Amino acid sequence: MEAAPEGGDVALDCGSEQLMLPAAAFKFKGKTKKVTVESFLPSVVEPSFGIGRIINGVLEHAFVMRASSAKEKRYVLALPALVAPIKAVVLPLDKRVDAALVRRVKNNLMDKDLATATDESSVSIGKRYSRFDEVGAAFAITVDFDSSKDDCVTLRERDSAAQVRVPVSHVAVLVKDMCMGRLEWSSVTNTYPVVTTGEDKVAESTVGAAKGVGIASGPASGAGGEGSPPSDAVPIAELSTSEPLEPLAPSQLLLDQVRGSARPRAALVVEGLDRNYGRFARPAGSK
Repeated sequence: MEAAPEGGDVALDCGSEQLMLPAAAFKFKGKTKKVTVESFLPSVVEPSFGIGRIINGVLEHAFVMRASSAKEKRYVLALPALVAPIKAVVLPLDKRVDAALVRRVKNNLMDKDLATATDESSVSIGKRYSRFDEVGAAFAITVDFDSSKDDCVTLRERDSAAQVRVPVSHVAVLVKDMCMGRLEWSSVTNTYPVVTTGEDKVAESTVGAAKGVGIASGPASGAGGEGSPPSDAVPIAELSTSEPLEPLAPSQLLLDQVRGSARPRAALVVEGLDRNYGRFARPAGSK
């Protein structure tokens, strides 16, 4: 609507035609109004469900059962490591294991701001693995009797149940970077000696199918047949470099240092059939 000069007619635009209103039909009046509340329609979508349904949906997809054993049901909370409630659990193989070394491993993990737990109960290591798989612990670190000799521990990934032998100074860096998505588990299994046990020898297909993961084929199976190290394997103690690695070095640097060794490929096989997790098969002729 366009107003004409005072006292004149007003042109009213009505689409295709224009109407003229005489000045006698209306009048203008100025007024001041105080506005205390301004209402508006927000341009957002407000969902009708709460956080409970979201969590229920996540658990529905992440809580699975391993298909490895029909007699004993083993459940896994297969959450991504980034959101796992427990990033790593430290498990001494036996109460006779060096307690100072267990505390050292745990402190290294806590220094990286990783949610860490410890289970020193007397049940078997397999049951403790299963116990923390069920609550979603992303990684398990086993300290055994050989750890005091070679300063190495066994690092186990929850979903594939695959295990590798890792120096104590490397484990916290590796777990941190895997939890943050900067490092893949396959890179770890391709770099460090793979540990084969009687309990976790075959990949659990249920979790692997749900998350697209499986036990990476490592150097543990060689020409010597199933359960034996390859002929060119070297003991884990010989993997260490001449100078100790910095604990705060990036995980990729650790992998490059291990891979860059001129030594032949290494393999480590646990004689798990007799459930003796503290013994390791070594190549003939090694001390």
